[in-house]
Amino acid sequence: MRLPDAALAAAGHPSLVTVAANGGRLVLRPVDGTPDAGVERIAAAPASGPVVAALEAVEKRYGTRTVLDGLSRGFHGGALTAVVGRSGSGKTTLLHLLAGLERPSAGDVTLAGTSLEALTRAQLAGLRRGHVALVTQEPGLVPYLTARENVELGLYLRGAEGDARQALVEVGLAPDLDVPAARLSAGERQRVALARALATRADILLVDEPTARLDEENARSASVLLARAAHERGTAVVCATHDSVLIEQADETLDLDPDGGYALPV
Repeated sequence: MRLPDAALAAAGHPSLVTVAANGGRLVLRPVDGTPDAGVERIAAAPASGPVVAALEAVEKRYGTRTVLDGLSRGFHGGALTAVVGRSGSGKTTLLHLLAGLERPSAGDVTLAGTSLEALTRAQLAGLRRGHVALVTQEPGLVPYLTARENVELGLYLRGAEGDARQALVEVGLAPDLDVPAARLSAGERQRVALARALATRADILLVDEPTARLDEENARSASVLLARAAHERGTAVVCATHDSVLIEQADETLDLDPDGGYALPV
């Protein structure tokens, strides 16, 4: 059932509601009787947590093209960082460097206090499995598994404990727990991938364009969810994004545009 945007806004943009009959009318109420916080900006938390990952004078070149040039930056637990910049400025590359999926052309990347420079591929995979959750632009779900089974599979492969159902409820997929991924919309599949990452409670969560396939209301809910993951769990959340809704929730902004400089405080 589609609800008017004005009514949703007045109720605080709840992601889940209950319905009850009352005198021939249907009355909808936000779950727990309180509106979702999606209409408001989650209070910013100072970047006072430990540095979970860092770039030190990092350069990244592809042939004669340089996308990152001497970038130094630390990413703190408890902070949501929005990485912005025009297409081709290196946003996705930066996420891959932090995850150890790519190597810098110069400089060093550290994760959980460990330099990635001398690690083997197996060592990198082990470090990534223990500390990093990555959500790419392609969800990478198993189509014949349900939403819940996809999250459970992600936890199993990492050897991690987590609540798959609760993670899916948090991203607004409570009605779709047992729906095969192939029958979900593109936006719903993206939310399953986000739930799979959140369920691991990794030290650093890297997300590439998390709201690109979502409408405005779901984009707002996802942005609030990422801010809460940072502030309430102490996770370092780093998102590559063009979305102003997500940028508004960020504690810090990293601008990769060549003409804009690198670090821009919010």
